[in-house]
Amino acid sequence: TMSGEKLPPFLIFRGRAKGRIQREYKGKTEYPKTCKYAVQENAWMDKSVFLEWIELVWKPFCRDKVQSGTYILMDEFSVHMMTDCTDRLRECGTKIDFIMGGYNDKLQVLDVGNITDMFKDFVKEEFDEFQRSSSNGASSVAGEGSTVTSGGSGGGGPVSRDKKPTRCDIAKFVSDA
Repeated sequence: TMSGEKLPPFLIFRGRAKGRIQREYKGKTEYPKTCKYAVQENAWMDKSVFLEWIELVWKPFCRDKVQSGTYILMDEFSVHMMTDCTDRLRECGTKIDFIMGGYNDKLQVLDVGNITDMFKDFVKEEFDEFQRSSSNGASSVAGEGSTVTSGGSGGGGPVSRDKKPTRCDIAKFVSDA
């Protein structure tokens, strides 16, 4: 936020409402409580997911700001402009403005630069460490069909790309960032 307050990460997993994946993150205590979660069939931000973001992330952020109000600046993504969504934001005491097409790089600086890049680098380093630690103690060198890369900027030896992180692992990577 402009005040420096960090909103909780909101992760959208591919899945169905009330399906296996949603039951997984709602039922497992290993998922970081610092993140908020949703499912959508294509892991996209659609109307229902955006309304869920408002409920889980934005509304709690606005609770103690009733006197001063809140302000949100969004791009002109069709979901952001839907009446149900803008009404729900206004119910939180939020003033809304939209960025005209072509101006994101000037007004949403996090979308194009340093902080987003640092976040992605951190998550990649977490992933590389996960790969290194999951291959420690293995009795053989990478087998046929496996991929091994150098340890990257963090060093630490080769990184095997054989083991895939779980959704919970990914949530931990993001939470730690």
